[in-house]
Amino acid sequence: MLWPVSAKAIVIQDGAVLLGRNDRDEWELPGGRVERAEEPAAAVVREVEEETGLHVVVTTLLGARRFEVLPDRYVLVLGYACALVEHAPLVVSEEHGALAWHRLDRLDEIALPEVYRDLLAPAARRRVVLLGDSHLAKLDQAASDRLRETQPDRPLIVNRAVGGSSVLDVLSGVEPDPVLPRDVSVLSVGTNDYAPWKRVPLDRFTRAVGAVLDRLRLGRVIVLLPPEVDEARQRSAGRTLIRTSVDRAPYADAVRAASARVGATVVEIPREATAGADGVHLDADGYDVLLDLLARALG
Repeated sequence: MLWPVSAKAIVIQDGAVLLGRNDRDEWELPGGRVERAEEPAAAVVREVEEETGLHVVVTTLLGARRFEVLPDRYVLVLGYACALVEHAPLVVSEEHGALAWHRLDRLDEIALPEVYRDLLAPAARRRVVLLGDSHLAKLDQAASDRLRETQPDRPLIVNRAVGGSSVLDVLSGVEPDPVLPRDVSVLSVGTNDYAPWKRVPLDRFTRAVGAVLDRLRLGRVIVLLPPEVDEARQRSAGRTLIRTSVDRAPYADAVRAASARVGATVVEIPREATAGADGVHLDADGYDVLLDLLARALG
């Protein structure tokens, strides 16, 4: 059986979500039915403008829920995270009796159907977003679970790090995310940026690190310095081009200076964490050290 699809917008500003009061005196997310041949994301943008006068862009699909509107009659509700294109006064349409911003931590005080509470749950939960290179990309689900269990609030850990990434790769993928605030962003860059075979010039690296941190600074930021390297171990592995401590130093200094400018917490991975691996990356014991350092920084 095919259910009608309703596309709803989750627009959050300063810890409050935009809701409309319907004719049942309940609050609901703005949005509505997807028209034939219309993309759901396009329907969200259209419906929000019609119902509130606001212009938004869709950032991500947060979830889908089945909603029983009448006995044995269901609608598939899609919840899309949206960001405001520009701030503007709310314009109440005939669709709602009122529009209002409701704090996420006080939603239990209003009449809000369970389907919308479920869709809003990810937005109300603290997130830890991992960004950057393989030092974080190799944290698998088991490691993420271990890290989560060290925190009293059991935050949602999202690993967006990609092995081999430079700071330019991170910069191209980081966008402001007002719907799911990155309460804590953990950034690891530098190791690939000073590698001789793909080096990013130091001045360009410095500007890019600053730009990334500026985009993340609305929340807490933790920055990993590129770990110190073991040159002898790299050569013993047969490498002719290696990462050196001399090359690393100015890039690590640039990361440290940019972090200080925005008040980010700096985590320095000790040299012994790479001693049992290839002289650059962490081994299993090294990841135990890293998880402990991150747990302390997050607490």
